[in-house]
Amino acid sequence: NGVALAGAEAALRDKPWLAKVRAFNRAEREWLRGELLERGYRCLPSQTNFLLCTLPRDAAKLENHLFERGVIVRPMGGYELPRALRISVGSRAENRRLLKALP
Repeated sequence: NGVALAGAEAALRDKPWLAKVRAFNRAEREWLRGELLERGYRCLPSQTNFLLCTLPRDAAKLENHLFERGVIVRPMGGYELPRALRISVGSRAENRRLLKALP
């Protein structure tokens, strides 16, 4: 839609805002990755707003466990990675909620 496109174009021209968002995403991504690594999850290094983490077991069970606690992650079995989850990086509060919901 035209309004959304105009808003996106304006946001992309706002260099200070872009720098702030990139810094926030980088800091939260690295903090969350560190927390997951401490808990024994293997997470690939990332330059995106999500982490790809592998588990010692089928990821679908963990996805269901998290879903029952109101946390949505994306299982990667459809990409032939049955032991992997894609975890979006959120706010610190959202990331803490994910960590608290982990078994």
